[in-house]
Amino acid sequence: MDGGTLQHQLKEGSMPDADQRIEWARQAASGLSWLHTRRPSIEHRDVKPANMLLNSAGDLKITDFGMAKVAEISVRLSGGTSTTSTQASGTLHFMAPELHDPDRGIEAASKASDVYAFGEVLHAIAFKVPRFSKDIATLPNCVRNCRKPDPKALYEKQEQGNTLLPSDFFGLFCDCVEKQATSRPSMDDVFERLSHMVSELRGGLASGLADGFDGELGKAAVVSLVGEVARWQLITGTCKIKKLHFKGVWRPQLSANNEWFERWKAGVLNLRVSGAASELLVVTYDDVNPKTRSRLGENMKNFEVPFLDAEGITYKEITFSQFMIKFCNWK
Repeated sequence: MDGGTLQHQLKEGSMPDADQRIEWARQAASGLSWLHTRRPSIEHRDVKPANMLLNSAGDLKITDFGMAKVAEISVRLSGGTSTTSTQASGTLHFMAPELHDPDRGIEAASKASDVYAFGEVLHAIAFKVPRFSKDIATLPNCVRNCRKPDPKALYEKQEQGNTLLPSDFFGLFCDCVEKQATSRPSMDDVFERLSHMVSELRGGLASGLADGFDGELGKAAVVSLVGEVARWQLITGTCKIKKLHFKGVWRPQLSANNEWFERWKAGVLNLRVSGAASELLVVTYDDVNPKTRSRLGENMKNFEVPFLDAEGITYKEITFSQFMIKFCNWK
């Protein structure tokens, strides 16, 4: 694999957008899910970024099965069964709490401990480093006695400048690193949840789920737009291709408390301070929206445009068709 390891990419490379990072996680989960669902199942036992290889296209493969164990190999012997296993260990920063138990040790290794290690990989994908950076001597005690992580706090800890990982990503991380092995999801479930995130992102909503993205200096910025999925996809895709700034926020998992609004305001204010955009665009419907009795969508009318007006931010309203004609030469 010509792209090196995931560990090298996280340590030395630039942080890619959320869709690429979630795709890495999804591909890793796919490989582990495949191992865990074999008959007999296979435990990797050393899941970590250093054992994940990338190629130049960004595809990820799991490697280094030197510590793997084939589980549940049962041979019938005169009315009974005997189970064979091999000794295995792991890398301390990615080892589950049960593996640090001196009374159980490697006998506690299971598919659930792979899930825990994968959770720590998710943390590294989000923040480039393992969750625990303590000295090796104090690490086991830290792992066993740490508090349950808060997904909201982790979401808000992300650095600005890249598209952000959705809150669901951190909810999955917290589930994977549950102290009780029986409380962790299966790798099959982990894979399904990541696949759902990818489907939302790759459906054209990547920028919205991740607080938008920056374009080239001196180009226009879309700061508010209609919420219909098809139009949203076309607008965000156009912004990516034409290197326009985009500050829309599509965040259904946060819609109940309108938490998306604070993220949106921060993005717009940062854009204004930077002076990077030549003009700010509010992209409306072509026709009057019956719900709002205007060309604005509901969030546009109730939250975004009033905020722009209150802050004295200059913007230009442009219909969806006008936007596509201007930037995509629609006829």
